[in-house]
Amino acid sequence: MKKKSTNSILKSAIARTSKFWDVKSTKTDKSNYWLRGSLFDKKESMFKNNDEKESRFDHFALAQYQRAITNFVHIMTGNKDIKVTYNTSGKNYTDGRTINLSASIKEKDFDSNVGLALHEASHIIYTDFKKSKSAVDGLMESDFNKLTSHFSEHTLKQNFKTILNIVEDLFIDAKSYAAAPGYRSYYQALYHKFFSDEKIIKGMYNKKYMTANFENYLFHLCNLRNPERNLNALPDLKNIWNTLDLANIRRLTTQEDRIKLSLDIFVTIVKNILESENNKTNNEQTSSDGESDGESDGESDGESDKNESGNDVEGNSDDDSSTDKKEYKLSDKQIEQLEKIFEKQKQFINGEVKKANLTKDASIQVEALTSLDITEVMTAKNLNNESSTFKGVKTLVIKNVTEKFMKSDIARGFGLEIHNWYARTEKLERAISLGKVLAKRLQVRNEERTLTSKRLKSGKIDNRMLHEIGFNNYDIFKKININQYKPSYIHISIDQSGSMSGHTFEESVKFAVMFAVASKLIKNIHVVITARSTFVGHNNTKMKDVPYIVYLFDSKKNNINDIRRVFAHIKTTNLTPEGLTFEAIQSEVAKSSANTDAYFINLCDGEPCADYQGFRYRGDAAKEHSRKQVDRMRQRGINVMSYFFGDKYGFKNFLQTYPKNSYMLRDAEQVHTITKIMNRELLSGASKQND
Repeated sequence: MKKKSTNSILKSAIARTSKFWDVKSTKTDKSNYWLRGSLFDKKESMFKNNDEKESRFDHFALAQYQRAITNFVHIMTGNKDIKVTYNTSGKNYTDGRTINLSASIKEKDFDSNVGLALHEASHIIYTDFKKSKSAVDGLMESDFNKLTSHFSEHTLKQNFKTILNIVEDLFIDAKSYAAAPGYRSYYQALYHKFFSDEKIIKGMYNKKYMTANFENYLFHLCNLRNPERNLNALPDLKNIWNTLDLANIRRLTTQEDRIKLSLDIFVTIVKNILESENNKTNNEQTSSDGESDGESDGESDGESDKNESGNDVEGNSDDDSSTDKKEYKLSDKQIEQLEKIFEKQKQFINGEVKKANLTKDASIQVEALTSLDITEVMTAKNLNNESSTFKGVKTLVIKNVTEKFMKSDIARGFGLEIHNWYARTEKLERAISLGKVLAKRLQVRNEERTLTSKRLKSGKIDNRMLHEIGFNNYDIFKKININQYKPSYIHISIDQSGSMSGHTFEESVKFAVMFAVASKLIKNIHVVITARSTFVGHNNTKMKDVPYIVYLFDSKKNNINDIRRVFAHIKTTNLTPEGLTFEAIQSEVAKSSANTDAYFINLCDGEPCADYQGFRYRGDAAKEHSRKQVDRMRQRGINVMSYFFGDKYGFKNFLQTYPKNSYMLRDAEQVHTITKIMNRELLSGASKQND
């Protein structure tokens, strides 16, 4: 068979890739699926471009990134107790309970970083960290040290640890790769990042890496998965390859199996290094003796192989290949570059991949955002017909408001501040009292009407009629019909914009709290309360003025103490996105209110206005869009009411946006009026259902 040149071998090696080294498979298609596409949208991307200088942390991007990887890890491990967090104190490895992420997030690195997190998660599943540590610590306690007086204890332990980690990685990644086909692209991206550089292939056939020492054995062991591995580079490397038996690496089911195999490989390597050094010493002695005697064997075939570039090459057969693979010479610069690549490989193998730190303050903000359930919804896609590039307005839907979030600085941008100097404690207690009054006046929703029909030919036996059987009367059955009101779903949404500040906002909050309390006392009313505005950006210009709607209360999940915890600290913030937020939760409201009498109560001042990244949402167009969203709710069977707390002048403007089913109130103390309106609406909803 015709022999290939070294350059030809290398060219084909770079072109021929296995699945692990398939560059095309490292695209972010799968990431986009999990992240709903928005994170990597070129126009809306929250990631910094690779060409940008390092800027302040984008808390929203980091939080979304962390949530996505946390989902991967929890699904793969089936263990939601594993914490995925950012590196804040130089910890770059998993400790068996926590996975630390790098704070440097770039689109091109996302899939490989997911792969790294999954790799560390695999360690948590399969690796017994204590047994591995004990194996390394106890290395010198065996008879092994009789063979190793040539090396320091530190050198031996460090190299054994690396070999054990290599074997462990081969096992855990093979297990995970086989068990989770959906995650293979992330492993491919990970291994492509650390192990696919073409300089590695060149190094495998360079004379520098064919000398028997620890570093060279580790270099070849690290890269055994590369399809262009050179098993003839070092003594017994092929035997080590056969011992590992990568195709069946999953046979090493116990930690003891993997430790034993690692020790066997380590002993083989040490013996070969010692033998090589002894041979070298003997050769030097022989050479010295030969020179002193003036003798030389003079043996030479007088030939010298050259590669296509004119470099000297040496023959080096590999039984696993149909070609003769030659030594490839590297320049000093190439060797320096390869050493850096190899160093990163060792860091990966030993769980020491360098990860950018996140400041403690930034970490608090990110953890606060991560504790929320945030969904991005594109709204008003058809509102701006003048721009063909307009994709809509990104609107945030936020659920699960936690105390951790409320204590963070970033919560202020959403009008929630637990450390706010102003807390409406007294007003809140008054609202809770009024809520109890409201519950009593809405008790009609709890009432049942029972109609019993007797003397029937079928049904349930009426014990009081049994004696009539003796008189040949067999109509002794009865039926009981119970008429109940259908459960009601009431969604109350508060305009949190700056124009609501003062009396209008305070009374709106009081109104919402009253219904929240009433829902805990009335068994068949489900109340949900949200607040809406636009994010106050502070220093975060990328998120400035983004419309949001935040869920503050759900009677199925929260209690009265939660009412105190949240509503004592809510305040007005920024702009008035109105219909944008209504559109964002349309489907959610329809889904939550299925099989109920559904009501949407809008508390606002009726002036929609929001500008976001050049998009102007104001005037007649904004009012029309808001009305349209309300009409869409009505078409879906949801009864919509709008309340305004203020004077007649303000109410006149209010009616321009919400002309139907709107009410003006002086304040929330008008419980009688509120009850009258609500009972009429609730009863009319019930009568419609009965009809």
